Parts: sequence; structure tokens; C-alpha cells
Amino acid sequence: GRLGSKALLDKSTNDRFGATIDIALADCLLPIRVLLDAKAADGRSPPPLWGVKAKDGRLFNLLPGGKPEMAAPRIDVDEREGKLAIEGHARSMREARQLMRRVLAKHSLPIELLEKIAKSGEEHIPDLEISLEYDSNVWRGILKTACNLLAYQRSDLFLDSGFDPVRKFVLDGDVHPCDFLAFNKSPIDLAL
Repeated sequence: GRLGSKALLDKSTNDRFGATIDIALADCLLPIRVLLDAKAADGRSPPPLWGVKAKDGRLFNLLPGGKPEMAAPRIDVDEREGKLAIEGHARSMREARQLMRRVLAKHSLPIELLEKIAKSGEEHIPDLEISLEYDSNVWRGILKTACNLLAYQRSDLFLDSGFDPVRKFVLDGDVHPCDFLAFNKSPIDLAL
């Protein structure tokens, strides 16, 4: 987020990138950051992924490091022919007990049933489905990062007219990436 060289990129353009292509790239990479618990520059963990759908349709939150938790507790009560069926999901046994107390009280059932019901069925979390989508702004963000690395090492090379289509795509998104993927410049050692 800090501007390294005003000669290569002005503040207003950098700010525009921050609100468009940089945020698109950060959003696209968030699932990977969450799974790996990849810390930000300030040492903070990434925010959770909210509402990840399981194959059975239930929603989970994915916490840093890839730990899933139920997105929201749920208790379903079905009364038929004098019988009461209780089914639900909670993020912890404590949360399940709190929800069950309310259900039992509402149906005038003894509180002793709570422990029996709470222990009746722990379930494994199903497979979660996460997808990554790369739109034009994501590709522009990736390319901007590569351009920054090159410009930092060899601004003379990056400012060569051969890079005009690349810069135009990063700045405006007007050029199709295929128009510049095949051009060739002299090899450089970025490790220097």
C-alpha cells in the first residue's frame, strides 16, 4: 500500500488501483490466505471466509488455518402424533445446551433430557466447496505486481515502448492480455 516511486506511479493512480485491481486480487487470494493462515504485513491473520457451502447445502465459516465452524446454529423441532423430534447443529456443546434449554422449556420437558440429547450425535463436517475466480481485474492486479518488481529492478527496461501494451492493460484493462503475452525482451536477472 505504500508508494515506492512517484516517478513510476502517481498517487491518484495508485489509489485507483487500491480500490479496484488490488482489492480484486486480495479478494481472489483470500481463500488461499485463510487455508494457509497467511498473515498480513502487520502480522494479523486473514479474516474468516463466511458462508462456505458444503455439498449437503449447510453453511460453514472457514477460520484461519482452514478450521471450519458452523455458520449459524439451528434447532428444528417437529411435533407429530404426540412425538417430539429435535434435530439441530451448533458450533459447540455449550451453544447446543443453550439452544436446547429454550426448546425444552418451551415444550415443558424436563431439563435432564438435555445431556442425553446433547450427546446423541456429533457429526463430522462434510467436504466444503471453495472456488477461485479470476476476472480481468485479478489478472491486472497480478500483472501490476510483476510490473512493480521489474520496474523496481530495471525501470529503464520497464519504461521501454515494448511494454506499452502491458502498461495499458494494467492501467485501463482495454488491451486483451493475448496481445502482449508473446512479446520478448532481453533476459534480466531479477535476483540482483
